Amino acid sequence: IRIDNNMTSSQDPLQPGMYDVLLGRGKTGQDHPGNLRFREFMERSMKQFEQGTKSEKMALGQAAVDLVKASGGRFLSKEGSKGWEEVGFGASARKRVVSAFKNHRRKFHNVKTMIPLVSSSS
Repeated sequence: IRIDNNMTSSQDPLQPGMYDVLLGRGKTGQDHPGNLRFREFMERSMKQFEQGTKSEKMALGQAAVDLVKASGGRFLSKEGSKGWEEVGFGASARKRVVSAFKNHRRKFHNVKTMIPLVSSSS
C-alpha cells in the first residue's frame, strides 16, 4: 500500500505536503519545501520571463504549474478559519504563477537598482 502525504480524506482538514506550493501574502509558505522549489524555478526562468511575449509568459506560467503537478504537489490557498483549500491546476493557478513572477521581478529589480546612500561629509 502506497501512502501519498498529499492525499487526505474529505473529512480531514487539508494539510500541505512537501511538494505543495502555499499561496498567499507574507511569510506563510516562504520556507516550505514546495515554495522553495517553486522559487528556484522562477529564478532560473526570470530572464526568459522578462524577455518573453505575453503568450510566452503564459506558457512559462503553465510550465511552472505542470512542474508542481508532475511532482505530486498542489497549489493551496489559506481560506481564513476554513484552513487550506486547493486552487487546482487550471487558469487560476496559471494566473497566480504569472503574478508571482511579476512580484518576484519587482523585488529582484528593486534590489538590483538600489543605490547605497553615501554621506557627503565623508
